[in-house]
Amino acid sequence: MARTRRGIKRSFQGILNNVASENAFSLLGRARTANRIAKGLDGESRQRVYQVKVHALLGLTVRFPGRVQIVDDSNTPKFVVVVEKIAGFGLHAPASLFGRP
Repeated sequence: MARTRRGIKRSFQGILNNVASENAFSLLGRARTANRIAKGLDGESRQRVYQVKVHALLGLTVRFPGRVQIVDDSNTPKFVVVVEKIAGFGLHAPASLFGRP
């Protein structure tokens, strides 16, 4: 029998749903922070921090596909915008990594 807290029965799936939301926002936060840091760097350091950003966006896309929308960017055709629907915020990423030519 599942334990109750304040009269609410907590199931394993319910706990996973709560944690999933937190994890999605954590990945988005990591991508935003990496993007902000990368803008102030040059050279190889900049590339590595952008890799952190893209890795977080890929994780968000793979783990939470229903929460993410991938939009082509007509101004920069080699990039897409990965938008987290709930946050309403998106970041650019290489199109080739998201199955776009």
